[in-house]
Amino acid sequence: NVGLLVGDNTREINKILFCLDVTEKAVQKALDNNVDLIISHHPVIFSGLKKITNETVHGRKILKLIENYLCKMIKI
Repeated sequence: NVGLLVGDNTREINKILFCLDVTEKAVQKALDNNVDLIISHHPVIFSGLKKITNETVHGRKILKLIENYLCKMIKI
């Protein structure tokens, strides 16, 4: 899973957060610092998801990113 996984590819980027894993802590740090783009080594979406809810860690991270329009995550 390389490239843009979640997001708007037309949005302007001013601040970037680099991380190994997109953890809940990394998401919160990005939100606290008005980050526009998260670039991670490990993808936030590794395999198929059947649902995105607040019942799972992955779901909570993705929902928080979407709700706060921090919707650009790139896996390198």
